[in-house]
Amino acid sequence: MTEYKSWVCLICGWIYNEEDGLPDEGIPAGTRFADIPADWRCPLCDVGKAEFAVVEFCRQRRHSHRAVALLYSGPYGAVRVRAAESGRHGATTGHLGT
Repeated sequence: MTEYKSWVCLICGWIYNEEDGLPDEGIPAGTRFADIPADWRCPLCDVGKAEFAVVEFCRQRRHSHRAVALLYSGPYGAVRVRAAESGRHGATTGHLGT
């Protein structure tokens, strides 16, 4: 089984998923972030690849409903983002330290 990673833009929170790729931009499904051209820019805020960090998704169960926590570690330390069950990203909820 192939494990794909997701990468989050540290500026705007947009997420690139290797499994999905960006077919509309000519990046086929399964394309590793490292294999995206160096001059590629975030489609939402136009920053470069250096402003992205790999993320880990984990599911939590609280008060009889599910939430998704998004964890990533970047140059400013680890940050957790909570999102609705639909999988859409939400606002940063806390800085976890460096």
